[in-house]
Amino acid sequence: RSDPEQFARVQAHYAESMTHMADAAAAHDVPLALLTVPTNLRDWLPNVSFDGLEGAADAEWAEALRRGRRALLQQRWEEARSALEGAVARNPEHAETHFWYAQSLERTGDAAGALAQYRLAKDLDYNPFRAHSAFNATVRGLAAARQGRVVLVDAERAFEAAAPGGAPGFSLLLDYVHPTLAGNRILAREVFQAVRDAGALPAPTGSRDFHTLAVSYDGRAYDERLNLDLQVTLCGLFCINHQYDAAIRCGQWIEELLRDHRDQVQGAAEIPAQAPPLVRAAVPVLTRYQVAVAKDLLQAGGAREELAAADADRADFYAEWCPYGRY
Repeated sequence: RSDPEQFARVQAHYAESMTHMADAAAAHDVPLALLTVPTNLRDWLPNVSFDGLEGAADAEWAEALRRGRRALLQQRWEEARSALEGAVARNPEHAETHFWYAQSLERTGDAAGALAQYRLAKDLDYNPFRAHSAFNATVRGLAAARQGRVVLVDAERAFEAAAPGGAPGFSLLLDYVHPTLAGNRILAREVFQAVRDAGALPAPTGSRDFHTLAVSYDGRAYDERLNLDLQVTLCGLFCINHQYDAAIRCGQWIEELLRDHRDQVQGAAEIPAQAPPLVRAAVPVLTRYQVAVAKDLLQAGGAREELAAADADRADFYAEWCPYGRY
């Protein structure tokens, strides 16, 4: 993402690969459905943001960003919006600034503006785990150019239509891209309808309500929140990707699940007596760090010293428990 020429080559290679796939399917008379990729916009901070400013310009942007984030913490939404609009104008390439601006737009009732800013935050991320808008545009363009031969399943737009405010978050996605049970139902519905409308399905032989048939391996109704192995995996993923609030919430839930709801746990061959070491280490360290960040933004007394100590503890945590998150 930091090298425009490399990004252009990757985009061209992706378009060529998709075109080759469509050509091969057509040559063998195989119906083809192409899906755009929905991503977590609302609840996933950009992993790496580029700051190309220096000197006074950098200081002015940083102060505008701090004012905006402080106002968000204090629920002064209009003030936050004004400050963050100025921060975006000063540093338009900084992904995280767009994310916080989106939060302020959402809080002030501008859902369309918030969605546009969330998309920019995703596309400007220098560690682009999430599908870039350019790649989804390639899929749409290829399907449009081959109408009648390629079916478009615009999953990205379907998720946005289903998400509160239009920006998908953890209600539809487990992490940055993998759907929840609710998200998978949307995907299944959209794919089924697209394939059916294209005439690629045989005549129906009966009906079944799949919304009532989600069961786990032991016959109980499946619940992602009760799947211990999944929750532990997600907590580690949140840590690696510096999604601190998500990691804290997930870790606290794992501890509560093992303490108060052991009889409901799913997805584990053996139920441990306590949360895994990474989870037990992450929750207090990341909580202290997030509290220190908030105090620093609010200009509390002694906040700078507290933040420095919390940041050192955070670095030690990553060195010991989460080396892949050291970036």
